[in-house]
Amino acid sequence: MKKPVYVTSPNASFYKNLKITIMGWGRFGGNAAAARFLAGQGARITVTDKKPLEAFSALPEDLPCEWVLGRHREEDFINADVVLVNPAVTPNSPFLRKAIEAGIPLDTEINLFLRLCPTRRIVAVTGSNGKSTTTSLLSAMLIEKGLRVHCGGNVGRSLLGSLNQIQEDHVVALELSSFQIQRMTEAGLGVWGAVLLNLEPNHLDWHGSWEAYREAKAGLLKTVDPQGWTVLHGGRPSVAQLGGCSRGPVYHFAVKTGLSWVDRGSVWCRFDEREHEICGAGEILLRGPHNLENVAAAAAAAGLAGADPDSVRRATLAFLPLPHRLEVCGEKEGILWINDSVSTTPESTIMALRSFPGRIHLFLGGKDKGLCPKELIREAAKRSHRIYLLGAVARILEEALLQEGFDPGRLGMYVALEESVASAAQFACPGDVVLFSPGFSSYDMFLNFEERGDRFKRAVLSHLGHRSAKSSR
Repeated sequence: MKKPVYVTSPNASFYKNLKITIMGWGRFGGNAAAARFLAGQGARITVTDKKPLEAFSALPEDLPCEWVLGRHREEDFINADVVLVNPAVTPNSPFLRKAIEAGIPLDTEINLFLRLCPTRRIVAVTGSNGKSTTTSLLSAMLIEKGLRVHCGGNVGRSLLGSLNQIQEDHVVALELSSFQIQRMTEAGLGVWGAVLLNLEPNHLDWHGSWEAYREAKAGLLKTVDPQGWTVLHGGRPSVAQLGGCSRGPVYHFAVKTGLSWVDRGSVWCRFDEREHEICGAGEILLRGPHNLENVAAAAAAAGLAGADPDSVRRATLAFLPLPHRLEVCGEKEGILWINDSVSTTPESTIMALRSFPGRIHLFLGGKDKGLCPKELIREAAKRSHRIYLLGAVARILEEALLQEGFDPGRLGMYVALEESVASAAQFACPGDVVLFSPGFSSYDMFLNFEERGDRFKRAVLSHLGHRSAKSSR
C-alpha cells in the first residue's frame, strides 16, 4: 500500500475552490470546526459519515456543504482534492485506502491547526489516562501567571476558530490522542513541548497491537523542537525509557530527582533549584492519588513554560474537576454517587476504585477495544461490594468475575443504564460509594462518554428523591 501524502501548505488560502471530502463528522466537534473554517476559505465541501442522519442530534443548516450520511461513496474519495480524516477513522479503512492509492492528499483538523497556528509555543499533552485534567491544569497554571493561553484539542474544543486571536507570544495547551499524533507525525508536524503521562494498552482495535499504540504515543516526542522540552513520568519505566526519542531536553515528574514529585500526600515542584510544596491531597478537589501525579505533571510543564510556584499553587487550589472525571453527581443519606464516565480503559477504572475507601458499587462495561482486563477483574472483585454490568462486554465480564470468585448474588447484568441505577439505588446503604467507572468505550450504547455520563447523572438525579427501601447489608 502506498504511504499517505499530507497537505503541507501553511496558507489558509490554499483551500480556496478545492473540493474537500470530510470523512467522519466527529463526536467532539473537531470536524465541525474544520468544516466551518474551510468553508470560510472558499472550499467546496462534502461531509460523509457511515452513521445515518438519525444518529446525529443536530447538523448545522447554515453550513454550505453536501451531506452523504449512512454510507461512503468511492467517488468522494478518488475525485477529491483533499480528504480530511476524522481521528477515529482507522488506517485500514477501505475508502481511505482508495484515496491514498489515488494519491489524494490527506489532512486532519489538528494538522490544519498546527500548520496555521501563529505561535510555536505549543505544549502537547498525551497519555493513556489523565490527559484532559493535566492539559486543563497546565492551562490554568499559565493563565494564573498572566500568560495568554489557548486550551483545546482532544479535550473537546477545536482551536481552529481561535486562530485569529492567537499571537506569537501566546501559549497553546493541546491534548492529543494517539490517533491524532500518528497522522501528525506522518505529516512531519511538531510541537514546542511534550508531556507523556503514562502508557497502558489502549485502542488496540485501532492500532492493531500494543507496540503500534506505544509507537504512536512515542512519535510525539520525535516532533519536539530541539529548543523545546519533554516531560515524562520518571517512575514508569515504559514511559521514562522513551526519553531517547525526544529531540529536545528531557525532564521527569513523579520522582524526587525530577522537576516534580509526590511525597507523603503532597505535590512538590522544583523551581530555580528550590523545592516548593504545591498542595496537599486534602487541599484540592481532585480525588485519588493518580490526580496528584497529574498535578505534578502539569506543574513541571508549567514551570518550563514560564509559570512560578505561587501561580501553580493558586491555580491548583482553585481547580474544579472536569465533568465525567470522578465527578460527584449526587449525595444523599450518606451515599456518594460518582460519575467517572471518562473511564474507557481498565487502568482508569482501577485508579477510580483505589480513590475511595469503604464499600463500592461499581458500574462496569461497554464496547471491547481489544484490551485484556485481567487486572481490572481482580481489582473489581476485591474492592467492589456489588457490580452492575452493562454493554457488549457484559457477558465476558460476568464469566471472568465468577471465575475470580465474585459472589454471583452481588452481580447483575442490565440492558438499560437507568435500570442499573435503579438497582444501585435499592441496594446502596449509608457510607457506600456508587461508582460509575465503566472501563470500556461507550460506542456500543452511546454517542460518546459524555452522553453516557450525562445519562448516568440524569438517572441518578431522578432516583435521589424517591429511593426504595434499603436491603440489609
